[in-house]
Amino acid sequence: MLEMESLEHQEAYLKNWATTTKAYVDKKLVQFVKDRPGCVPFDVPNDLMLISPLAISSASGEQLSAFREVMNYDNLCMSFSKNGQYEAAGTVWMLDPAPQSGSDSISVAQLEASMGLWSQDAFMMSSTEPLQRRFTFDVPLPADVVDVNVAQRKTPTESSVLMAHPLPMLAGRALVIGWYEQVLRGIQAF
Repeated sequence: MLEMESLEHQEAYLKNWATTTKAYVDKKLVQFVKDRPGCVPFDVPNDLMLISPLAISSASGEQLSAFREVMNYDNLCMSFSKNGQYEAAGTVWMLDPAPQSGSDSISVAQLEASMGLWSQDAFMMSSTEPLQRRFTFDVPLPADVVDVNVAQRKTPTESSVLMAHPLPMLAGRALVIGWYEQVLRGIQAF
């Protein structure tokens, strides 16, 4: 990729690759999980966009206060009407990591740097206790919500939020593209 004629060619290639990889992984991951019943604690829908964010709770089941709230439809609507923004935990499926026209591009160096977060070494270093190991990152992933109506209730009686389509990311695209690359490699390894 570094040998391409220009930065514009690199950016176009990376945007196309990110779009294609996300679509492929989103489709294949649904089937991968469906082929392994019992690996997630819920029925797997046919589209990852239909998976609402999971709440983080303690081992005893109580809600923890040190984490962002999981997207709540009523709070989202109220915050958008008052502030024009909302911050809460969502899912990676809700995000479109491909650079949008007019947004900052992603460099090869940024993408390479993000890959280290998803390495086996990063996983092993996350905890000395094998069952506590996780891939983590400590940054928010802001998205551009032009129309609040893209957010919908999971069901008419729930406050869980689903998005009608992935939201363009404002920052953190290299991190999410790197994650998609690692998931792609994992799926292809099986």
